[in-house]
Amino acid sequence: MPPSLTPNASKVSCASRRLAVRVLAGAEGAASRQPASAPSSTPQIQAALFTGTYAVIFGLALCLVPQQVFGLLFAAETVSSGWIRVGGILFTLIGWQYLGTASGDREGLGALGFYRATVWSRLALSAAFGLLVAVGESPLGLLVLSAMNLVGAASMHLALRRSGVSSCVGGAAGGTC
Repeated sequence: MPPSLTPNASKVSCASRRLAVRVLAGAEGAASRQPASAPSSTPQIQAALFTGTYAVIFGLALCLVPQQVFGLLFAAETVSSGWIRVGGILFTLIGWQYLGTASGDREGLGALGFYRATVWSRLALSAAFGLLVAVGESPLGLLVLSAMNLVGAASMHLALRRSGVSSCVGGAAGGTC
């Protein structure tokens, strides 16, 4: 009997073909896969949307009217408006990241929503810190944190790009903004 027709060779050959089919199907599916049932609203998505929304609203309020909003809970006269605005910017951007995470989770993208949100929120943080220094509300040392976040945003953007993913929210793989 030729080796290809022996019972053991036949089993190995069938198993190899099945494995090859699974590997090919998995590779093709992974390249273009959207989960069959991406959750549109789960408890964790709702919680992240709530947290992100109040963080953005409260953070922006701290940026726009720092003494009044901070004074609702704390002795505002003990902290300069510039530092209250720094806190407001950070709180806003944490909220932005929660919203990006919830959006990515809703679309079935997992952590990609968070990664994308960190690129854009850190660029905004860098610009906002630079603006606070430019208008004299914060000391020059804040530019160090601004620069570090700019480098961090660029690093994540490049990492996503090397992975074949756009850092744009809703962007196509490898796309540009």
